[in-house]
Amino acid sequence: MRLARSLRNQRLSKTLHRHRAVMYVEQTFATRALAAIVGTAVVLALCVACAGSPASRPTRDTNMITRDQVIAGNYSNAYDAVKRLHPNWLVKRSTSSANRAVAIITYVDGVSYGDISWLRNVQGASIESIQRIDAGTATTRWGTGHSEGVIYVTTTKRAGGSSSGS
Repeated sequence: MRLARSLRNQRLSKTLHRHRAVMYVEQTFATRALAAIVGTAVVLALCVACAGSPASRPTRDTNMITRDQVIAGNYSNAYDAVKRLHPNWLVKRSTSSANRAVAIITYVDGVSYGDISWLRNVQGASIESIQRIDAGTATTRWGTGHSEGVIYVTTTKRAGGSSSGS
């Protein structure tokens, strides 16, 4: 009888031990799963909080340099401003077109002045805005010969009146 009782106690002890081990594993898994869910929620909340609302962030036009940017950078001329703020505007996309060189055309207050070297003649203090106009839009607006696009400068003199090109 003692032997039977001892065997039964051993079986109960092993069963209880296994049950405790299973419970520990289940609790550990549940704890880790809960920690992962809470961690994900915290990261998501931080991302949303850091992003803010679209209305609270000023949108920046990647094809425009404003007067404020020119003044803040203390640029002496339009070329320096473009070179510093958007150097990719000065890079030609193609090499030539049907036996003639293609250039990025510069317009100042609606008047074509030729290639980008002319930007050095526009004083920084007189710049209202500088805009990069892609080839398709430039060709639609001014006709053929603008396959590299346009850099359009509006000066403070012109900004007060109507601008024929912008």
